[in-house]
Amino acid sequence: MPIQLGRLQEKDKGRWVSYSPRVGQSEDGRLKGWNDKWVFVVYRMAAKAPNWTEFTAAASNPDDLDWIWPIEPDYDDSGSFNNERS
Repeated sequence: MPIQLGRLQEKDKGRWVSYSPRVGQSEDGRLKGWNDKWVFVVYRMAAKAPNWTEFTAAASNPDDLDWIWPIEPDYDDSGSFNNERS
């Protein structure tokens, strides 16, 4: 399931995502930020660096992004993250 812009929260920054475009190769990266249209992701070796937040992020279509780990956040109806699963 693609990442939903309206459900992103500050605590999602730094989480790993997988970019799977319709054309081209897939790659993994770390979510750095977002706006009302794009999700900004640090890709490649920079995403693995301890100072990954200092690298430039690429604007990525949220429809082409999926959560890697932990799996997709379990948001309750209020939009708050709930990490307890039943």
